[in-house]
Amino acid sequence: SKKERLALALKHLEEHGAMKVSDYVSVTGLSRTTATLELKEFRQDPNSGIDFIGRGSAKVYVKKG
Repeated sequence: SKKERLALALKHLEEHGAMKVSDYVSVTGLSRTTATLELKEFRQDPNSGIDFIGRGSAKVYVKKG
């Protein structure tokens, strides 16, 4: 479920500090397109705990705060 995937993403961020879309694909098994869209949803949700830095292919996702 999306909630479980968010938990996996947050766990990855705890362990590694940052996450690229390709990392999220590896962790969740989603397609790259779906993973990109889901990470976009997470960063738009103020309660998800996920934000990003950079832009384009240099974008990495990080924990908020």
